Order: sequence, then structure tokens, then C-alpha cells
Amino acid sequence: MGGGSLHCALLGNQLATLATEDKWNGIIINGCLRDTQLINSIEIDIRALNTSPVKRIKHNSGETDSIVKLGGC
Repeated sequence: MGGGSLHCALLGNQLATLATEDKWNGIIINGCLRDTQLINSIEIDIRALNTSPVKRIKHNSGETDSIVKLGGC
């Protein structure tokens, strides 16, 4: 969903903590993350394009059963 945007962060420490509690192994973000100092102390592997201090605007929408493409792949 991030579309590779560098304008705002899609993930912060609260979502990273929830992912850890749900026993996720890692997260790949086609965009930015924030709260990197806090996230570095959480036991989860996260890869993102960059960091941004700007929160995303939440639209309370999502998708299921979608094809995920990163970098055209």
C-alpha cells in the first residue's frame, strides 16, 4: 500500500510491538518507518526504504487477498 512513498511513515513502534506480540518474524515496508530508536529495541526484523518522522493519514481501509509488488516484482 505504501507505493514506495518517502513522504510519511507507514509503521511506528506501536505497530511493530503488536507484530511482535502476534509472533511475526518480520515486516517488509514499501515505504518509510519511524520511531527507529524504539523499534531497534524490539525483537523483530524490519526492512524499509527509509525513515520519516511524519505519521501517515489513516483512512481505516485495507485490502485482503491482494497481489504485493515491490519494485515491479
